[in-house]
Amino acid sequence: MNSGCASKNLIIAGAVTVGNALIDHYYMLSNPVSPGVGALVKSQSIQTGGVEANVAAAIAALEVPAAIVAPLGDDQDADRIILDLQSHGVDTTRAIRIPGDETGRCVILVMPDADRIILGGGTGIRSMRLTAADRAFIAKWQVSFSSAYVPLPVLRDLAQLRDASTPHRLFAFDLPDTFDDLIVRGFTRTDFDELLPAIDLLLTNRPGALSYAMTDDFDQACRIIGGRLAPHARAAITDGAKGARLLWPQGGSCHVPAFQVKAIDPTGAGDAFHAALIVAWLLENKDPETAGRIASAAGALACLTEGARQKLPKRSDISELLGTDLFKYF
Repeated sequence: MNSGCASKNLIIAGAVTVGNALIDHYYMLSNPVSPGVGALVKSQSIQTGGVEANVAAAIAALEVPAAIVAPLGDDQDADRIILDLQSHGVDTTRAIRIPGDETGRCVILVMPDADRIILGGGTGIRSMRLTAADRAFIAKWQVSFSSAYVPLPVLRDLAQLRDASTPHRLFAFDLPDTFDDLIVRGFTRTDFDELLPAIDLLLTNRPGALSYAMTDDFDQACRIIGGRLAPHARAAITDGAKGARLLWPQGGSCHVPAFQVKAIDPTGAGDAFHAALIVAWLLENKDPETAGRIASAAGALACLTEGARQKLPKRSDISELLGTDLFKYF
């Protein structure tokens, strides 16, 4: 395990995530819901979540240094989030309470088929801006990660930090949703195109890819995205139970099958997939097929419990699912 300690002139061989750390309100439902269709709440719980917090915790679970830069409210929820992240080994130095603000939250409705509806709220992330101290902290890390749920000024700062740094500092970016949702949050296709030159690893899913490419054809969406990536960039486009498509420079591409598991809650699966891919592909420089299998295993394991961070996949868990020796893959 890398301790993450670095001299003044060295970067930390780990990842810092920048964005959301939230409280998730889970409701496990008796049946699928749609307009006009009700359901019984079979169980409910309050847990910690947020894309960037989930990715940081999942990276730390893989014995890699991880940190988060996030705005939190001036409330007990912030205390709970910080304690949870610290228990996973995440550096919370720049998880900052905003006086008078409330910690962000999500309502998550999970249906018996493991499908879910996620509703977000809270004010902190919308006003998030990076301070000089934040930027100095981020610059210490080999990889920074964020998503399109984070305000554009923050994303532009991260792109500038990447452009101003050495080639050894990398930027991973998650396009997590369709532009029907993202535009309301202030993030457009033009904004995404502006960020693309700075992105070293693009992470998205079928809905995000189809929405960006404005097509219903998954293969066409992958080709469009591949044609717009920076020359140095890689991408992973997940497609649920069908697996994922990995893209890399000079037209490289492969399909990574999904592991078939009895899913309970898929809420943190994408975040666990992304965390494992950042570790295996960016930080440990595994070949695409190996990195993809590691990430696919992590995503599958994350579906086996309720909540995004209840039981984060460890290296030993991934090796067991892969059916191979841990050190062959990590």
